[in-house]
Amino acid sequence: QAAGEDGKLKREIVAVGLLTAAALVLASLFYGSHGGQTEGAGYLPHLLATGLTLSFGVGAYAVPLVLFIVGLCYAMEKPSVAAPRALAGAGLLFAVILTATALKVPTESLFEPDWVPLYGGYLGAGLAYGLSEVLGKLGTWIVLAGMGLLALILLTDTSTKQMLSGIARTIGAAIRSLYELFVAGFTLVAELTAGDERRRARPKRSKRPRAEPAES
Repeated sequence: QAAGEDGKLKREIVAVGLLTAAALVLASLFYGSHGGQTEGAGYLPHLLATGLTLSFGVGAYAVPLVLFIVGLCYAMEKPSVAAPRALAGAGLLFAVILTATALKVPTESLFEPDWVPLYGGYLGAGLAYGLSEVLGKLGTWIVLAGMGLLALILLTDTSTKQMLSGIARTIGAAIRSLYELFVAGFTLVAELTAGDERRRARPKRSKRPRAEPAES
């Protein structure tokens, strides 16, 4: 029983620490978005905001979100949700998103200070530059797609077969919906066209005036 209480206490300490860190990082990014060190903000928030923004660009705002989610899992006594496998998947997906974001920037501007905070940071820029040099843009997107799939497998704890089956079902449902929409639209157009043709085919009433009866 004592071991169980010690484990619960450790989970609560981790939960409080992670939730506090999430709030601190979010506040630091908020201050940093208002033009650097704000009066009364302190040095640590300024350093956190600068370091995270330069490293991850707009992805810096995902850091407090991840800290909050993991802290919430520990607070609800469900640390298995934040297992190393799931965290590895989240980290891999994070890197994929940063790289894909950085790929929108022209290669010659990837490491310019004006572009770095607005896109994937230096991490995204470095990955995008390295992969593009080795694989080209098309090869980079193919590799990112594979990495994204692997990240989802790690996050959801499913097999490749299950993941691909789910994707196939989703694509099949989308194609089926588009087909049904196309058929419904085609049917509507056909009905409207048939209605116009029926109206044109009706005999027109004579517009000649009726003959007046002769006066006796």
